[in-house]
Amino acid sequence: MAKTPSRLRRLVAKLNPFRWLPRTYRLQRQLKRVDRDYRARIAAAKAAKKNQQELHTLEISWSMDARDIIDELESLRTGRLTADAYRLDVPIPPSPPEFNTGNEWWEHGSFGPFLTTAGINKLRGDVRAEKQARREAWSYWLTWIGALTGLLGALAAVLALRK
Repeated sequence: MAKTPSRLRRLVAKLNPFRWLPRTYRLQRQLKRVDRDYRARIAAAKAAKKNQQELHTLEISWSMDARDIIDELESLRTGRLTADAYRLDVPIPPSPPEFNTGNEWWEHGSFGPFLTTAGINKLRGDVRAEKQARREAWSYWLTWIGALTGLLGALAAVLALRK
């Protein structure tokens, strides 16, 4: 009987900020492998003096295979950015009204809609601005906490010297 993961293990897996890296690296390796394979196939077809139709068919299948992998990479990137945006309560660019259409911010791929370059840049900028605003709010209080800690340390030193 398989042991179910403990609550702590599930929480650690959920909070791990690098949980998407192995999948991303796997997809990048797979994309390189597809590119290398199709380049070799096309070179062999050119060496065998295949006709243009067969070369074109190889290029189209290469493009389709690569597009699927790129779409999955983009959907991972979009998921990571939107999760950060949800966590920070940052508004996400409006999604397209229909399922198969895109707009300025979103594009539809084989793994569902994902952010375009403009959408990624906008959302990334908004997330960074929110993180910076939160850091600035904390830094204001941290200066006061540091000053109070120093004052309490000096007071404790004066009281220790008086005894």
